[in-house]
Amino acid sequence: MPDSRSLKFAVPTLATFDMPPSWCNAHGHVDRSACIEVRQSEVRRLAGCVRDRLRVWPERNKVRLPVQPLPNEQPARNTHGRVATGTYRITAGQVEYLQRHRLPRQLAGDRRTTRANVMRDEFFKRDNGFKLRRPHNAPQEIVPFDCGLDGNPNAGASRRKIINIEDDWSQLLRIEKWIFANRIKPAYYLICPGSFRTGSGQRTGVRGSSVLCCAPPLSTCGPGRKATGCPQRTLKLLIVQCTKAEQRDANIAQSWLDAIPKHAVPCMRPEIDRLLQRYAMIMPPRQLLCARCLDVRYGNNPENARQSWRRAQGKDDARPAKRKRST
Repeated sequence: MPDSRSLKFAVPTLATFDMPPSWCNAHGHVDRSACIEVRQSEVRRLAGCVRDRLRVWPERNKVRLPVQPLPNEQPARNTHGRVATGTYRITAGQVEYLQRHRLPRQLAGDRRTTRANVMRDEFFKRDNGFKLRRPHNAPQEIVPFDCGLDGNPNAGASRRKIINIEDDWSQLLRIEKWIFANRIKPAYYLICPGSFRTGSGQRTGVRGSSVLCCAPPLSTCGPGRKATGCPQRTLKLLIVQCTKAEQRDANIAQSWLDAIPKHAVPCMRPEIDRLLQRYAMIMPPRQLLCARCLDVRYGNNPENARQSWRRAQGKDDARPAKRKRST
């Protein structure tokens, strides 16, 4: 007869545990079309910093609305060009509102083949091969817009997948205002909270809570974009979507993790790590992060990577590049 203690901490059986994550592509990276983006322009519009012009012709070309200050604006000058900062709390309702207004196949990276898991439907079979799509820079316009394309499970902003966030979810965002010498208008950036986490892959926020109370601190990097690592300043933040089955299994896994007492965590560490590796991306507290912190890729066709390596090595059978490099 099995020990009652082993039955109590047995790993739950999850239907999607052995399946590849629906938000990953063939390389295992997060796919762009599986994410929802929140842009800095949208955050400023939600905060009332930017107002639309009058839409009655011809007055709309004659009225210039002033830009309002950032929400909770405070001076934050440095020697690189930052002049002010502000914070704004975005809610689950506002994220879903932005999601509903995303048109299908309008996001960068949506025009792809079915090589990515997020671009496959439930009837997909690898033996049938992949379908070639019309390139996005084709000279002739496609009518209708998605004619000849495979069904996108995300529909540009997902109509089949969901955001695994609670109704009371919210996140405090930080916005920075920068002024550069070679630009007439100021630049605004969102600050990614992923660069200020203490550990790699560590989840932030209060365990079991859907409200992220603390805003990320001010950025510390200079002007320009960092070559590697989190850029800190970004124009958009992303959050991953999942299927309903993955949401159900993630909630079951979260309940099982919360039920483990502290003294049993060391002996259950391998099981805990496997569950976190599979479902930590969609477990609460959910957080808006930049593309680098989420390891997002745009397309990432394995065959293109192989051909690029063969061209660099000077192989005779390498496929020529689609774009000619300027010399």
